[in-house]
Amino acid sequence: MLQTLHIENYAVMDRVELEFGPGLNVLSGETGSGKSIVVDALGLLLGRRAEAQVVRQGAERALISGAFLLAEPAGVAARLESQGLACSGDEPLLLRRELSANGKSRAFINGQPVTLAQVRELAPWLATIHSQNEALVAFQPAAQLAWLDRYAELEPDLAALAAAYAAWSEARLQLETLAGADQRRLQELDLWNFQAQELQAARLAAGEDAALELEHRRLANAGRILQSAQSAYDALYESPTAAAAELKLAERQLQELARLDPACAALLPRVASLRTELADIAESLRAWTEAGEASPERLAQVEERLALLDRLKRKYGPGLEQVLAWRDQLAEKLDAAAHADQRLAAARAALEAAAQAYAGAAAAASRRRRLAAPRLARAVEQQAKSMAMNLRLEIALQSQPEAEGWGPGGYDRAGFQGTLNPGEPLRDLAGCASGGELSRLLLALQVALEESSRRAAGREDARTLVFDEIDAGIGGAAAETVGRKLARLAGGWQLLCVTHLAQIATFADRHLQIEKQVRQGRACTTIRRLEGAERVEEVARMLAGNRQDPTARKHAAELLAAHAGR
Repeated sequence: MLQTLHIENYAVMDRVELEFGPGLNVLSGETGSGKSIVVDALGLLLGRRAEAQVVRQGAERALISGAFLLAEPAGVAARLESQGLACSGDEPLLLRRELSANGKSRAFINGQPVTLAQVRELAPWLATIHSQNEALVAFQPAAQLAWLDRYAELEPDLAALAAAYAAWSEARLQLETLAGADQRRLQELDLWNFQAQELQAARLAAGEDAALELEHRRLANAGRILQSAQSAYDALYESPTAAAAELKLAERQLQELARLDPACAALLPRVASLRTELADIAESLRAWTEAGEASPERLAQVEERLALLDRLKRKYGPGLEQVLAWRDQLAEKLDAAAHADQRLAAARAALEAAAQAYAGAAAAASRRRRLAAPRLARAVEQQAKSMAMNLRLEIALQSQPEAEGWGPGGYDRAGFQGTLNPGEPLRDLAGCASGGELSRLLLALQVALEESSRRAAGREDARTLVFDEIDAGIGGAAAETVGRKLARLAGGWQLLCVTHLAQIATFADRHLQIEKQVRQGRACTTIRRLEGAERVEEVARMLAGNRQDPTARKHAAELLAAHAGR
């Protein structure tokens, strides 16, 4: 049960404090005074998404907080403790929502920061909001199936059904992708094989082209290289003026000099080292002249190999590195092609398994829907009867178990067919009822679902139900009937009802008036509890538009007196 609701800097509300009690709590006021803003604020507190524009102009943030007396403290406490949140069933549960003007939002449970997802998970244990717009969509096909699923208590299983559908869709996409790839593979396989054979036959090696370019340069210039090497060898070792002979002569002269001047003896080892180095160089040049003979055959082989590499580079390159990379890719493609049939078979098996899993879950959901459909129809008929409506209702299910009819929620489509006039054929409810009748039918449906949910959970003390102008389009005796129905419901739930109808307001256990005033040039909404004469005046306003009209005041007092004991 919602005990208090604090709203600060939200829309046209500066600072508002509301206190609610058990039973039927009615909120009334002129059109545009801000009645639905209270409901919207409560929705935000329960985890609905918000926009930055809801923050009152000039304020940095809006604050909404509420205290709930738990209907099932043990269940809520266990749920919160599983998320690491402290909760005492003996004290009210405190929710707080902060909305910044820059669009940021924060939520708290018992003073501890939480995510909106955590708040939304907790919200069904606290309150359910039924908006005035529900009547417009409640009897559309998708909404009708959702109502039936809720009555059949399928909602916890629908996530698993949606997951099974997603798994089947993914498996189908995977098979289609593999099948398409297999078709392209067959078209390209001959080309891949030819290219792989061509590259395999080439026996390529990394860096081979650079080594061949160097060898080609040597072979193409073999004559000049041999001549230069021979000339260098002669200059160092063979000619009469060779460096080796001159260096030997210099060594003898140094030896003589060292006898005359011992200080020059240190030069002798260095000269000896030069002679050794010179001999090594000469030997290398001699070996080069012996091995450096021209080889036209080898030159032709190198040129042929370089031509092959150039052709492969133009075809698969631009460089040898890219040619080798393409060779490796071809090997992978051919290996994948060799195992494609196995992958296709595995994908088909996975799709079949996913299809069976989904079909089983969807069939189970369909069976539960078919069992629940007539029970929901009878329950709604009973609720409608209590509101003076002679409703005959049938809930038909159309199933398409073939894959073309599959969806995240199964393969069923629901249709609510009914009539409010005996002897008339069944038709879509949206087409056989007036706006006011649809509002009462929606209330009948909502009550049937809430009572079923309470019985299933074994609840004695119920949650808060919020009805935001669901009485739109009704009046007179119908309004009186709806008021009595809400009053009876208030014996099991705490009801918050936003209404324009005096016939409903007079059944309230607590009547709150919402007014819009102008303070210091700005609109501001205020809320106060009405009792005694003030309540008579408000009911008179709701009846006749004039709170001071004597006839309206008399009628209002009579209604309040008649409904005081209900």
